Amino acid sequence: MAHEEKAKPVHKIKVGAVNTAIWKNETKKGVFFSVTFTRTFMSKDEVLKNTSTFPLHMLSDQRIASEKAEAWINQARLKNEQAEQ
Repeated sequence: MAHEEKAKPVHKIKVGAVNTAIWKNETKKGVFFSVTFTRTFMSKDEVLKNTSTFPLHMLSDQRIASEKAEAWINQARLKNEQAEQ
C-alpha cells in the first residue's frame, strides 16, 4: 500500500485572525483554484480548534483576505496562460 501525501495549498494568506488557503485543482477541463477560510480559536476546554465561521467583527479581515486571494489567483492564472504560449 503506497503512502499518499496529503495535498497542500499552493499559497497561504493571513489577515488578522483569518487564515486563507488557495488550492490548485488540475482536471481534464483544465486548472482551477479554490479557496478556504479558517480561523483558530480557544475552546472552553482550552484546546485550540479551527472553524470556518466568522463573527461580524472579523468580516472585514475576511473580505481583505478574499481580495488578496483573488489577486493571487488572477496572477497565477496569467502565469499559466503565458507558460502555455
